[in-house]
Order: sequence, then C-alpha cells, then structure tokens
Amino acid sequence: HLHASLIMIVTNFAFIGFACGFVDELGNNLMFLLILTLGFSLPYIPVWVNKVNDRKKQENEHSIKVIRLRRESSVNPSKVADNGKQ
Repeated sequence: HLHASLIMIVTNFAFIGFACGFVDELGNNLMFLLILTLGFSLPYIPVWVNKVNDRKKQENEHSIKVIRLRRESSVNPSKVADNGKQ
C-alpha cells in the first residue's frame, strides 16, 4: 500500500510540474489541473509520514525488548528461558 501511495504521489507531482511549466501558455485549464492534482496528492503526505513514524516506533520497541532480554540473560539466564516459555 505504501509503494502504491508513493507512486501516486510522484505521478501527481509530475503532473503538477507539467502544469506549472505550461500555465503561461495554456492558461486556466492547466491551473485547474494543478489544483486538482494538489487536492489528490496532499492528503497522502500525512498518511505516509504516519506510516514511517509507526515503523520507527515498532523498530525502537523491538530494539528495547532485545536489549532487555540480553541484559536479563547476562544477569539471570534461567529467567530468560522462563520468559521464552510464556
């Protein structure tokens, strides 16, 4: 889903660049296209940012869990074995 969203965002920004390049020559029709593509692409930016932040949060939680397990195994190896059974 993230890959498809990124493709859609990049495509929309390509249309925006095309529209900006020809606004002077073609006038209001491409200004409408610019506004339309902005309307479709801007809502996806916060979704993408939230997904990246969620992924980082999960990686941090996993790292903390691994560090705790390593610390516990160095202090009390039998306790780690018990946690693995639960």
